[in-house]
Amino acid sequence: MKKVTKWACMAAVVSMAASACTAPVPKAVAAAPDSIKTAPLPPVTPPLNWTYQEEVDQMTDGKKYFAYCESPTSLDFKFPYDGGSTATLILRHIDDQSDVLLTVSKGQFVGSVLADRTVKLKFDNDAPVEIPYVSPSDGSANAIFLDFKSPLVERLKKAEQLKIEAEFFNEGLVIMDFKTTGLTWER
Repeated sequence: MKKVTKWACMAAVVSMAASACTAPVPKAVAAAPDSIKTAPLPPVTPPLNWTYQEEVDQMTDGKKYFAYCESPTSLDFKFPYDGGSTATLILRHIDDQSDVLLTVSKGQFVGSVLADRTVKLKFDNDAPVEIPYVSPSDGSANAIFLDFKSPLVERLKKAEQLKIEAEFFNEGLVIMDFKTTGLTWER
């Protein structure tokens, strides 16, 4: 008897669910009233490709300004730098001097003490250009200073994309991509 009651209840539930699914939609629900308005979607803002930072020098009380653009693609180096490395393009302005740096989170650029080495830069679809670079004075191998005398910052302001080809220790030439749209830099 319990089995029959259990199955009868289940059949009744399934029957009610099926009839609810096939029931006609009332006209008042089917047609939305004119008084219901949908809010306009907010404008789509482009992604922020640059991060800005301002610091105060603790010795001189002067201001230091930085702009960072991180490559969206990971660099894959061999051991001991395997596991993915991130390239970052940095603009900095300290004591009325501006610099453009290229850094990697892991890896070593081939050193250049006297600006005797170059990197290739390709802005959007323009022809690549070579500019010299120097290694940091502290001997760090994961950063290089790009020649600021070139109109690099002005080109960055106008470009949507930048490709940089640089030589790395035990890796050869590697290309790094940057989305550079939206740079505001008045230094």
